[in-house]
Amino acid sequence: MIYPKKLKDGIFEGPLNELYWVEGMCKEENKEITHYYVGVCDNYEQILKEYPHIEGYKDHEFFIYLTPITREEQPQEGGWRWHKWGTYIGDKNPQHEYLYDEKEIEKVYIFDVFEII
Repeated sequence: MIYPKKLKDGIFEGPLNELYWVEGMCKEENKEITHYYVGVCDNYEQILKEYPHIEGYKDHEFFIYLTPITREEQPQEGGWRWHKWGTYIGDKNPQHEYLYDEKEIEKVYIFDVFEII
């Protein structure tokens, strides 16, 4: 099993198919997890700016999971599309349906925000 890389307390980066470890972690601690947000960003700081209450709540614990998606790994046809992953909150200006066709965008992150209760 590949464990995600910790970027900061409560913020991790890892492959999309490894997201299930979050549920396992919560079960071990007898906690429940609620999916809060999903979207696309350029970096985790944009998530904290867009949703400032994530760091501000003292009674709630939030967890952010990022999955990098790079243009160079995309096939010429098909591949990763913007509209399937929620709102883009980054600084770039996507012009095409597929990431492969975006010449100005090298990498984005799919993000999931969870509340742990």
